[in-house]
Amino acid sequence: MGKLSVGKIRGIRQISTDKDIFIICALDHRGSFQKMMEQDNPGGVSYKDIVERKMELTEIVMPYASGILLDPIYGASQAIARAILPGNKGLLVSIEATGYTSTPAGRITTILDNWSVEKIKKMGASAVKMLLYFRPDLEDAAKIQTETVKKVASDCTRFDIPFLLEPVTYPVETSGTREYFAEKKTQLVIDTADKLTSLDIDVLKAEFPGDMKTDKDAGRLLEKCQRLSDASKVPWVLLSAGV
Repeated sequence: MGKLSVGKIRGIRQISTDKDIFIICALDHRGSFQKMMEQDNPGGVSYKDIVERKMELTEIVMPYASGILLDPIYGASQAIARAILPGNKGLLVSIEATGYTSTPAGRITTILDNWSVEKIKKMGASAVKMLLYFRPDLEDAAKIQTETVKKVASDCTRFDIPFLLEPVTYPVETSGTREYFAEKKTQLVIDTADKLTSLDIDVLKAEFPGDMKTDKDAGRLLEKCQRLSDASKVPWVLLSAGV
């Protein structure tokens, strides 16, 4: 990890505790949040109801968190406007459109319409976060996704704001056991870290490089985490994956 600029240092300090620990609540979900609210009819959940629930949750968790990750549609601006977000707490804002575009090459991430790093910086956010579907072994899709990361990273450098990247792998195999993909996923997560942290990102939100349902050996799991640490060229934090 290279030397951080003053603006990036400031942003990282805003989203961490006074002991330099990240305690960040991720609440930038959109489609999945609607499903949580109304499993049988997620499309019937109103915009107003989503905003109200997010504001309620934000107010509840902020005394215990160093920062909160909110989406631009239902959460970030509203939390600021309602003074729910304390001035001494960090705000991360997601930049990607929800979901992905499915192509023969693989899943492609796009930037949310009418949003940009510049807009996130101007609203006073502490950091930019992007979820990226990524398979390093799918070369055509990986090339497209890498270019998207480069663009956002360049903008974050230009506007002097930290960039947290959240790559998520996914199965493409039509057959195979859970154990097969779990072992394959370990290498995918490690190879992803190796490739993407070569770019100008500041913190990697990494998937756990193992599967605790198929591997109960603490020593092996620790060794996989060490391999991830060795591969990543920037500090990494653990993606909770909804747990």
